[in-house]
Amino acid sequence: MHVVERVPRYPAYSKQVYRTSYGKDECLEEALANADGLARLSLSPYRPAIGASVTKATRAYLKARFPHDPPGYRKARDYAGGPERAAGLNLLQAQVQEATFQPARDPSDWSIASRLHQSVFKVTDHLWEVVGRQSPAPVLPVNPYPNLSSRELQKLAEQFGYAVKPGAGKGSHIRMEKPGAHPVTIPSNRESLSPGVLKSTLASLGGYRLADIPTLRSKL
Repeated sequence: MHVVERVPRYPAYSKQVYRTSYGKDECLEEALANADGLARLSLSPYRPAIGASVTKATRAYLKARFPHDPPGYRKARDYAGGPERAAGLNLLQAQVQEATFQPARDPSDWSIASRLHQSVFKVTDHLWEVVGRQSPAPVLPVNPYPNLSSRELQKLAEQFGYAVKPGAGKGSHIRMEKPGAHPVTIPSNRESLSPGVLKSTLASLGGYRLADIPTLRSKL
């Protein structure tokens, strides 16, 4: 919704709907969260992983527990069925868009986008947005993390006493070692490195973080 409309809808909803209803039975988001957890138990990869008997017992336990959960969460029993859950998700989408408990738009309109509430990406994915020079501000509400190229990270490691060990790297990777320190491995010929590589290498160089990259780069 944020990407399509270029307007951040969730902050207003969170302030005007979610926060004012949290701890009350009107908190639809938490009721749907509980109901969704119940529904997912019967789906792959959960059911095959935990087995049919455990799945059945867990679902029975959750259904019996829901009425005793805190306000909002305990309303999950009202959305345990597929059609009820779909109607609840449609209402939630309308609440988010309009930041109100009683949206003017018919919530059933959201049936045309029944999977809009689901993430398109995995939680571990790194999202990138390409913005032209003449484009307006980026849509994604995040700041890009500081980055380094393979060559910059290698030069930085050399400043901390590391040296390349010839023949030790595998294919497109460079292995660097320093007496008494943990070796580091750097992907070669990259214009930018992943946060994981940067975090682990910077930590090995002396407990540095991504936020320290601008200062470290200025010393290259």
